[in-house]
Amino acid sequence: DRDLVATTSLRLASLIANQGGDVTELLRVVGDDPAQTIARRAEALSIIAGQPAVKRDPELANATLARVEPLLLSIESDAVRAKVLHHIGIAFHHLGVASRAFEALAVARELAAELHLYGLASRANAVLSNLALHENDDVDLQAAYAKSAADAAMRAGDTFALQTGLLQMLSAEIRLGHVNNSIEIEQRLASMRTSELASTYLALFRSVRLAWEG
Repeated sequence: DRDLVATTSLRLASLIANQGGDVTELLRVVGDDPAQTIARRAEALSIIAGQPAVKRDPELANATLARVEPLLLSIESDAVRAKVLHHIGIAFHHLGVASRAFEALAVARELAAELHLYGLASRANAVLSNLALHENDDVDLQAAYAKSAADAAMRAGDTFALQTGLLQMLSAEIRLGHVNNSIEIEQRLASMRTSELASTYLALFRSVRLAWEG
């Protein structure tokens, strides 16, 4: 049953990828099957492309992206197109092709917002926030994307995404020298159950602020 194979493979892949596992072989069953729908093949291949991009295997990542992009125009569902563009944007980000990453993520962000896919919108905005800072050195734009990420995460009820957005907002406010805004975000983060890594970043940002204050 191809529908069952595609649905379970894509859902399982999401869980495995979030834990840092390799989903390439799992998703090849969907991505390499010409009898599968274009939407499912594109979604599977877009996730596959991100894994070698993260692992610094540009040849495999680019080869997979070259298979995904021609399928985009044939995807009937805007929700699936938004997901695929999000994965493509992440792949281009890790490949160091900032312009293509911005292009894909900006469209994913707009589609997700229109469709009220707040979790996806939050994740797309979070990556755009990083790109704005590290590629364009634009702290104001970093802050704007980070706020959009946090707002969307709130609407999605996604605590981890909210934590990410708030940390990015705090990073921007520290760089802009906005002490009061920094304290407010610190307090929001301190009231949440955050990960160990998030607590470390929070302590670092707070130390910078306290250094300003003597």
